[in-house]
Parts: sequence; C-alpha cells; structure tokens
Amino acid sequence: MSLSLASVITEGRRCFADEVALIENQNRYTYHDLADMVLSVAAFLKSKGIERGDKIGLIGPNRPEFTICYYGILAAGGTVVSLNTLLVGDEIAYQLENSEAVGIFSDPENLLQALDGQSRVESCEWVALCAFDRPDKPNETKDYVTVGEILNQYAPLITYENTRPDDTAVVMYTSGTTGHPKGAELTHYNLWENARMVSERLFAPTEREVKIIGPGYIAIAVLPLYHSFGQTCVQNSMLFNGGAITYQKRFDPVEAVEIIHRDQVRILDAVPTIYNALLHAEGVDPKKLLSVEYGISGGAALPIEVGTAFMEKFGMKIQEGYGLTETSPVASAQPQWIEPKVGSIGRPIPGCEMKIFDESDQEVPPGADGEVVIRGRNI
Repeated sequence: MSLSLASVITEGRRCFADEVALIENQNRYTYHDLADMVLSVAAFLKSKGIERGDKIGLIGPNRPEFTICYYGILAAGGTVVSLNTLLVGDEIAYQLENSEAVGIFSDPENLLQALDGQSRVESCEWVALCAFDRPDKPNETKDYVTVGEILNQYAPLITYENTRPDDTAVVMYTSGTTGHPKGAELTHYNLWENARMVSERLFAPTEREVKIIGPGYIAIAVLPLYHSFGQTCVQNSMLFNGGAITYQKRFDPVEAVEIIHRDQVRILDAVPTIYNALLHAEGVDPKKLLSVEYGISGGAALPIEVGTAFMEKFGMKIQEGYGLTETSPVASAQPQWIEPKVGSIGRPIPGCEMKIFDESDQEVPPGADGEVVIRGRNI
C-alpha cells in the first residue's frame, strides 16, 4: 500500500483545477497552478538525486513558496525538516545534522543563518532559495537557485513519488525537557489522517454528519507554517478538499483584520496570544470579521476572560482544541454542535483515544488529576 501527503495536491488538481488554492495579496494560484509548481520543485529535487526518505530542511515565513517547497519535497519522496525561523546558525546546524538533511530551502531573510548552519553539516550539500524572485541584494544570493528559476527550468513530474503510509513525511523539532530539541517524526498517514479529520469532521454540525471544508472556504495563515498547528489546521486541511489559504507573512493584528476583510476569510486558526492581540488592537472594526464562521484556538489554554470578551466583541464562536506536535497535532476539539465552553479541550477527534492515568499508569476516575495519555491514527 502506498500513501503520500503530496496526493492532496494532485487530487486537488484533478477535482478542483480552476479553484483558487493560494492567495498572497493580489496574487491568486489555482490548484492546477499549485500542482505544476509542486511537481516542478519535485523534478528539481530528483535532479539533485533525492531518493525516498532523504531529509531536506525548509525555513521561511508564511508565503506560497513555503507551501510549494513543502509539497515539492514530499512529491519527490523526501522528508521535510521543518525549521523555526527564529533559529540561529548553530541551532539550524544541530537540526540539519541530527536529521541527516542533504539540502535546505531557505527564504532570503533567513539565508545567512541557514548558510551558517548548512556549512557545518557535511551531509547537507546544497541550498536553494524558497522565493519566486531574487531579492534586492543579488550578490548575496547569486549562487543559489530560486523557486522561480526552478519553475522555469524544470518540467513538472507526471505525478508524485510513491511512499508508504508509515514513511516519515515531516520532522519537527520540539523543545525537550532536557538537552537538545527532539525530532518528532510524523508519517504520511499521521498527517493525511489529521488533515482529513480537520477538513471533514472538526466543523460538522452534528456528531453523525460530515462538514467538508472545500471550495469557497478560505483560512488565513497567521500561525507560522513551520509549526504543526499551522501546517495541519491551515495548510494541509484547507488543501485537502479544495479550500484556499491566504497568507500573512508575519502576524500583525491590524493587517490581519484587513486581510480577513479583503479576502472574506471564513476560518481563523490562532493561538490565545493572537486572539488577545486582535481583541485589544486599536482601530479594529469588528464588522471586518463578520465573514469568519469558525474560530479555532490551540497551542495553549485560552484564558477565560480573553475567550469570553472576544466572542462578545466579534460575535463568533471559538472552538478550543488540544494536541501536541507528536499528535500531528490535533487530538481533541470542542464539537460544533455544543455551546462553546472556554477552558475545555472538547472531545477526542475520531480515531484518537484519550485517557487520564496516574503515576502507576492506572486510569483515574472523572475529576481526578493525572497525565493525559493518547493513542490513535494521528500518532
């Protein structure tokens, strides 16, 4: 049996070819455009000798090029090593070396620290620019091919490289309790299944129904896409059934509201600090968020006062959820068919089991303290 998360892109072209997939300012890219760009990047990687399971670093802010390179790596059979844009050279070097990365895509803004890290790792042989165009300082980047040049020079592959469901698709480093960050390996099946659950079940009006987040639905990428929350709940889930993503390079509350209003965003995925910033930003007109049908909060507990005030001011529900990088990341969420309760992580998503254990690994009764234990298709 084969399964690749890159199938999301080729299925998107087959089913939604002329629908808009990616939005950045005035630029619109259809699913047909996206598939061609992804498969051209995959062709470039194949020319580099990339084989199934080879690791490739990816660092950059929220832009269409990030999504194109992400799926291009997967379509070539490679594994994405997702790098935080705040990392410095020695941290990048550790994650590239630990994952045995053979190359790295970097946006121009992160290029210096990416080069610093890459130069220390023997296995990491090449650098490419995760950008359509070369920046204003060509002398600093002249030796590195851009995504735009790749699209001009490499014909798209016919389809993606076959991978197995249990092959690692993405490695994300999480801050361990001791020592160096630990690389969480998420498989094609983990990420495919979690994206499907978000796209088809998270917004269902009843327990027995499916709600497809497809054409006409737009989510704003204010969460960093290098993080599991942004990758699954914005990028992968929106593209799973024909939705669209509009990008904000870095979060700014006033600009985010303008993007939401301009593009008529219907889904807002955010962490509590973003909801708090939107709540208290000066000059924000609540009417500009009227298009938002679904608000999702995760990454940390949503303070009761923030959640309550936000819902009162903007007139929208916020569904809270819970998860970890290791759970791809969604493990539980508040269902749409019950009144939102600020502070609740809701119920386990289909295919995921959650229990509370004590220090002796025994399940505790309702109301007792303990440790959350999770198993499921997303782990």
